[in-house]
Amino acid sequence: MPYETEITIAAIAAVGTLVYAVRPRYTQRKTALLAKYRRIRTKSLKIQDVLSKHVMENDTINDNITPEMTYGQFIKIIKKQHQQYLSEKTYVKLKNSTNIFFLNRTKRLLEEQEQRLIKFERQLPAPKDKIAV
Repeated sequence: MPYETEITIAAIAAVGTLVYAVRPRYTQRKTALLAKYRRIRTKSLKIQDVLSKHVMENDTINDNITPEMTYGQFIKIIKKQHQQYLSEKTYVKLKNSTNIFFLNRTKRLLEEQEQRLIKFERQLPAPKDKIAV
């Protein structure tokens, strides 16, 4: 083929242009995801704090928060969820990642965690304004 070199150069240029054009959008998405991660993480910690303070002040660790769950069980669940999905280790992994699939999976998991936190927040006995993020 007489134009093999030119075609190769054109293909490399096209790929380079595509990567250059997609990179800012990827960076914006990643920055927004990191901000959302921090916001949800902070909310989780505040819910844990409010709940722990309530238990300490009122000695309600074995009292029921719902008909099937005690305050102690509730605290364990929320701490486990936090450690599993919202830890600092996960944040650093997300921050250093360049894998678009990992970012998409993390975004989906964050949305699930946000919904769980909203559900947990509704069950809290404390005033809701203390938790607002």
